[in-house]
Amino acid sequence: SRYGHGLWAFPGGLRDGNEDYVDSSLRELDEETGLVSLNEGITIDMLKANVKACIHNDTKGRDLRGRYTTHLYGIDLPDGLPEPRIEPRDDAMHVGFVDPLAIPSTEYFADHHGMLHEALRQMDAA
Repeated sequence: SRYGHGLWAFPGGLRDGNEDYVDSSLRELDEETGLVSLNEGITIDMLKANVKACIHNDTKGRDLRGRYTTHLYGIDLPDGLPEPRIEPRDDAMHVGFVDPLAIPSTEYFADHHGMLHEALRQMDAA
């Protein structure tokens, strides 16, 4: 099977040209889940304005595919929004809103479990 197949992972991909990391991350989020394109009232600018945590990881050996840098953004959606509609798109097999603390660390791709917990810690401190 393919590396990472069947594990929980955050949407991601490669930056285009001179794209900022946050812009790249939000583009990939929409490409893989439809979060922006499927939901009136959710825009890239609104998501950027609600970033509450940013985790950067470029530790050598963290990904078996080679040298990758990961940027994880924690975003609080504004109160009062209905639960957004999302669906698997692009290379995502499944997408969903889940309780990340209910998923065992061994079921996360690469270092995504540790990055998630650091983002949650930052968001709780904010």
